[in-house]
Amino acid sequence: SAAAVAANTAAVTTGSVEEWSLEWQSARKLLVQSLTSQLIRDQFGTLGLRMFNLLSDGDPPQRLEDNHIFATCMVTPQEGREILNEMVRRSIICWQEVPRSGNTPLVASF
Repeated sequence: SAAAVAANTAAVTTGSVEEWSLEWQSARKLLVQSLTSQLIRDQFGTLGLRMFNLLSDGDPPQRLEDNHIFATCMVTPQEGREILNEMVRRSIICWQEVPRSGNTPLVASF
């Protein structure tokens, strides 16, 4: 937001001239976030933006079960799966399969 950029600027007064400095890395990060959000909303709608924001929050990005994503973002499973699958097809997000149990049989490892 503009407030974040304003917080990262500083006025420097040299004589009678006031100069401003800008923290370019913060400004760049803010611009990339804004552009990404706009593109996701344009391509996938508000529901897609909700799901993308949920998954991309945090460092590293979240890895959540699809039903948890749908419940948190208030999306029907059918509509949510369509949006998530389209995001995967366009390489915006990636699926990660996780085994249901921690003790998989040895036969499966051959």
